Amino acid sequence: MDTVTRLRNVPLFAALALDHLARLAQIVTRRSYRQGTLLSRQGESGETLYIIDSGRVALHQTGLPAKPQETSYLGEGDLIGEDALLLGDPHCFSAQAVTDVDVLAIGRHDLGQLLKQYPQIEQQLK
Repeated sequence: MDTVTRLRNVPLFAALALDHLARLAQIVTRRSYRQGTLLSRQGESGETLYIIDSGRVALHQTGLPAKPQETSYLGEGDLIGEDALLLGDPHCFSAQAVTDVDVLAIGRHDLGQLLKQYPQIEQQLK
C-alpha cells in the first residue's frame, strides 16, 4: 500500500485533505524491524509514531511487582507511540516485533516543522 493511502486509513489522519496527506507522507520514513526487536521501551521518552505496515507487534506493560505483565498485540494499520508524537509523553508500554515488521515512522521534530509550515494541518488533526 502506498504511503498516502496508508495514512488516509489511520483514524488520526483521516480528516486531512489529500494535499495535506501528501505533505505528511513526505516526512514519513519506512523502517523494518526483525522479529524480537524492541521498537519502544516502557518509561523511555518517545519521539516517534509508528504505523504498522506489515507484521505483528506485542505490547508489554509491567505493573506493580504484584501485578503480572500484560500483553496485547497490534497488526497492520495500528499505531504505536501516538502520545509520544503528539504530547511528548514517555512510552507507557514496551513494543516488540513478534514477526518481522515494516512500519511508517513519523518523528516529532519533523511533524512539528510541518505544522509550523502548514498550521491548517494542525487544525485538521484536532
